[in-house]
Amino acid sequence: MQYDRFPCAGSWKDTADALMAAGQAEGMIPTDRESLTGEEEVIIARQLTHDGYINAGIAVFYLPENYDGLWLDILYVKPEYRRRGIGRVLVSLVRQVAIDAGHDQFGLGTMLHNAPMLALARSAGFAKGAVYFDQPLPEARS
Repeated sequence: MQYDRFPCAGSWKDTADALMAAGQAEGMIPTDRESLTGEEEVIIARQLTHDGYINAGIAVFYLPENYDGLWLDILYVKPEYRRRGIGRVLVSLVRQVAIDAGHDQFGLGTMLHNAPMLALARSAGFAKGAVYFDQPLPEARS
């Protein structure tokens, strides 16, 4: 497996959008989350084949406002590539980006039902943080 870091722009944004959509179809990424802006960065796990690469997984990360560190926004590995340590490597690589850039923190979030991501976060040494709840409201009545 090859791991490459790119700006989330052009064809790499298209790749990130496609992998994010796959995670949304599985219910592991919220369907109502905002689209990627193209200002993020990505690390893509790519499997070399005889005619190019297969994109097996992705980590999308950025520097959010009002957070003193790097935020791992999306982590997704295609089902046929899971249980091979790819997610763990992607988290580790983004963590190293944060260290190399001198950040004080490295964070991520996940949905409460995403048991694989919760287990990965625990095993990678992440401390539990805030849990928030939201509720869709009907449009305001005129």
